[in-house]
Amino acid sequence: MTCFPRIVLKALFLVVLALAPLPVFALAAAASNDDDYAGVTIDKLLVVPEGGQFEAGRQMSIRVNITSSSQQQGPIFYIVQVQDPDGYTDYLKWEQVAFTGQRTFEFSWTPQKEGRYIIQAFVWDSLSSPKPLSQASAGFLDIAGTTSVAHCVGAAVCFSGTVTKITDGDTIRVNNIAIRLALVNTPERGQPGYKEATDFTRALCPVGSTALVDEDDEQQAGSYDRMVAKVFCGDKVLNAELLNAKHAVILTTFCDKSEFASEPWARQYGCR
Repeated sequence: MTCFPRIVLKALFLVVLALAPLPVFALAAAASNDDDYAGVTIDKLLVVPEGGQFEAGRQMSIRVNITSSSQQQGPIFYIVQVQDPDGYTDYLKWEQVAFTGQRTFEFSWTPQKEGRYIIQAFVWDSLSSPKPLSQASAGFLDIAGTTSVAHCVGAAVCFSGTVTKITDGDTIRVNNIAIRLALVNTPERGQPGYKEATDFTRALCPVGSTALVDEDDEQQAGSYDRMVAKVFCGDKVLNAELLNAKHAVILTTFCDKSEFASEPWARQYGCR
């Protein structure tokens, strides 16, 4: 039997991981079958484009935030992988780092072709004997070949992700991040129109679809642990469509506190 040094085995594993046309979801399944996690959570997986547009040849910033509810400390090994539209690994980043309960990582990647990419992050205790410390986190990213119809403005957070929950008409989750729609207000549970507004949002931005989130530059502090933003679903602005369908009203008290107050849909329905 031939024996290889551990460092050689690590290098061989990473070369195979980087070059093999292995679907990202296969890695996710391998990292998610163990129910005995260590309380580590990947609570944010964001992709922020240079200039606010998701198009081929434009640099993207990938941001990953890892936290622990069990005071997990010591070294962890994280991997971020991007699968291109043809099913091949387009980008792979791995690193063993010290961990004291919360870490944020950021790195750059530039897609070279249009189409749907899959971005995934997961955390292991080590590379030599990998054991998952968290559920894998994954999302879709649609890259345009030319300038995107939907794009962000301003300097705050901008990211594309997967709709994971519809809370009500004006609150959704994208990549499991709570998003409160800027400037608009829909009926609360128990009020007339609640179901209609919630169903409208669910139909326009169904769970599993891709949404583009443009955080409000003037409200970066958020609202009750929710990011305040304008949301694109396809080529539609959810905030505006709710107003057009009469499922929402403008929150005029925020017109002087929102980046989006001067947009046509906001001015049409009450911002001056």
